[in-house]
Amino acid sequence: MPGMRARMAADEHMSPRSLMHMQQLLSADSPRASPRSTIGPRWRALHGEGGWAGLLDPLSMPPWAKRPNTPEWLTQQSNWIGYVAVCESEREVARMGRRDIAIVLRGTATCLEWAENLRASLVPLDGETGEGKQAGPEDPKVARGFRSLYKTAGEKVKSLSEDVMDEVRRLMEKYKGEELSITIVGHSLGGALALLVADEIATTVPDAPPVAVVSFGGPKVGNAAFVDKLKQSGKVNVLRIVNAGDMVTKVPGVAPRLPLSKEQYQHVGAELRIDSKNSPCLRPDVGPASRHDLEAYLHLIDGFTATGHPFRYDARRSVIRLLQLQKGNVKKEYVNRARELGVDPAAPADVGRSMAYGNCAVASPS
Repeated sequence: MPGMRARMAADEHMSPRSLMHMQQLLSADSPRASPRSTIGPRWRALHGEGGWAGLLDPLSMPPWAKRPNTPEWLTQQSNWIGYVAVCESEREVARMGRRDIAIVLRGTATCLEWAENLRASLVPLDGETGEGKQAGPEDPKVARGFRSLYKTAGEKVKSLSEDVMDEVRRLMEKYKGEELSITIVGHSLGGALALLVADEIATTVPDAPPVAVVSFGGPKVGNAAFVDKLKQSGKVNVLRIVNAGDMVTKVPGVAPRLPLSKEQYQHVGAELRIDSKNSPCLRPDVGPASRHDLEAYLHLIDGFTATGHPFRYDARRSVIRLLQLQKGNVKKEYVNRARELGVDPAAPADVGRSMAYGNCAVASPS
């Protein structure tokens, strides 16, 4: 026990490479965007063709390794679930090698809220199995709660399914004849809904472009038949980013009252595993909430290079939001240095900057 306490104390007081680097990370904003290289020739591989083989561990990155800021709306509590956007800059289209349609879906505000929305019994993906037919293990099924959130419409709003599909079809018609791709990103519940969006695009849009799903801390969504359906579509690539110890990525387990061998929930796609213990900023004993936090995910990805390798010393993302959202889990030297620099770690995260949300909303199943 004394040895363990000494080791934990040493971890707690681990410092970044230099005071200057600490001060840079504690600045209010991350540095200006680095120059962007042309990815046109590699966009299909980067979009998941080939299952991201050879790109994840070690992580494929340019020398200047730039990461974006967290969209402010991702941490707000509201009934807005996300947005659909499209790249309109012809210069960016040329750089990326295609025009990308981005679908971004937020997670719930807390793990408890997410858990309350979850109903873990499996139901048929399409809601029907045919007259007189009982759904069996060979039928694609998903968690009842996820399907309800995705398909339920309100009195004055369309369902998320209708909203997203209408906008995807509109954009595909607008840019008909161009090389397109669709990238769907989601955290937690948003990661689960992202898979349902991807499946519907692959199933109902015959001329759909390549679809990539990138989920952060996403739960399991469906049974083996659902996983096979996504794989066999030939249109959907899935990348799951998982923080070690994030309990949300381990649920649902097995659907109630159904045989283990036939109705077990399964993950789908390639996995990129990160670990809070590798961060020089976070305490080594962070709890479950911190391990599932989106800002923690973005911080860890910013510093990831390969499994077993140290945190990237030139990580660029500001840790101000990490301090404000995870103060109790940030090492003391960062908290103290923040105060010296005039940053109040107890202040609420800055969510003042506004942005257009689009028309995607989740209606209450009740």
